Amino acid sequence: HHIIGGTMYYVDAGGSSTTHTYQVHLLLYRGCEPVDNQHAALDQVISFTIYDKDNNQLYGNPVTVQLSRIEILSNAHNDPCIINPPAVCYQVGHYDATITLPVNNNGYVVVFQRCCRNNLLDNVNANNNVGATYYTELPGTETGVVGDNSPVFTKEEAVLICSGSKFNYDYSASDPDNDSLSYSFAEAYDGANYNDVAPGVSSP
Repeated sequence: HHIIGGTMYYVDAGGSSTTHTYQVHLLLYRGCEPVDNQHAALDQVISFTIYDKDNNQLYGNPVTVQLSRIEILSNAHNDPCIINPPAVCYQVGHYDATITLPVNNNGYVVVFQRCCRNNLLDNVNANNNVGATYYTELPGTETGVVGDNSPVFTKEEAVLICSGSKFNYDYSASDPDNDSLSYSFAEAYDGANYNDVAPGVSSP
């Protein structure tokens, strides 16, 4: 009952013709509810699992990542249909890791998984045994530009809307390399389960 979303991205940190280093950042969003039997705190330590896309195999050991800081945000877009809107407060947990990998053809996937969804949700599977997968793909020589940076979303804002009403939300992103960006909807990857809520090795 705590994670309400998240995003993962990477920043180039230099390298050579044989290895390259990236700073991988995971942002996890949590409501500001107090920590109690129904609301867990953000994890102090998590694991990033790395998969080599050349062979679709686990690469090395998972990377242990500490929670580096927590931001408290209250910026929200309230639909005009809401009278006396509630105060919105959410936390952003920052997890940062520096990862050096051999340059390969197809790149790597860095993954974090966490369970479980809030069982009070009405519009998605909420059997309390479904978690989420957050990931980013580091480029290889044939699938991108080694040393590239990933785009990042330009806005962090909660949205309160009325059921059945239309709304607009700014999902724009910026790219430090001025790459062309495109958007598409995709199925979410679930991950982890009630018996292993924060696996040390994320499933492929």
